[in-house]
Amino acid sequence: MCFSAGASYSAAAMLGLGGIFILSQIKDKKQALFAAIPCIFAIQQLFEGFLWTSIGYNLSPVLQAIGMYGFLFFAIPFWPTWIPLSTYVMETNKNAKRGILILLVLGIIMSILSVLWIVFYGATSQVLSCHIQYKIPATYISGDFVLLFYVLATIAPLFISTIRYMKIFGLTILTSLFAAAFFYSGFFISVWCFFGALVSILIFMIIRQNKE
Repeated sequence: MCFSAGASYSAAAMLGLGGIFILSQIKDKKQALFAAIPCIFAIQQLFEGFLWTSIGYNLSPVLQAIGMYGFLFFAIPFWPTWIPLSTYVMETNKNAKRGILILLVLGIIMSILSVLWIVFYGATSQVLSCHIQYKIPATYISGDFVLLFYVLATIAPLFISTIRYMKIFGLTILTSLFAAAFFYSGFFISVWCFFGALVSILIFMIIRQNKE
C-alpha cells in the first residue's frame, strides 16, 4: 500500500462527512465525545496531508513543522486521553466505569508526558518508500514499554465497556495495530493512525445500536 497526500485528503473528506452524519444521529449528549472521533481523525489526516504537500513541494520548514506537529499531537498525546474519556462518559455500567476511569488516569499521564517529551526533544519526519516516517529522539515514544501503556489507554477501555458492539470496534483497532506493526514497522505511527482513522467509521454502528 502506497500512501500520499491524496490518500490523506481523501480519508479526511470521507471521515469528515461520515463524522458529521454520525454526530447528527446521536440521541444522548453523552455520546457526543465518542461520536466526534471520526471528525477528529479527519483533522488529523488533514495535517498529515498538509505535511505530504509541504514536503512534496519543498515548502518552508515552518509549514512542514505545522503539518508534522499537528499530526503528532493527535497521534500521540491526544488519543490516550480522548478514547477513555469518551468511553467513560458514554458507559452506563458502574463497574465498567471504574475500570475505564483507571485507564483514563493512565491516559492523562501518558498525554502529559508525551507533550512534554515532544516539546523538549522535538521530532523529525521524512518520506521513505511512499510513507512518512516520524522519529522522536530518545526511547520514550518508541519503546515497547510505552507502546504497551499507550495501547492500554486507547484500546483496553473498548474491551471493558459494556456498550453494544464496542468490543468489536476494539478488536478491529487492535487488528489494525498488529497489521501496521507487522507490515509497516518502520512507519508504524503514520500507518496505524491511517488504519485507525478508517475503521473509526464503525462508530456509526455503535451509535446507531445504542440510541436508547
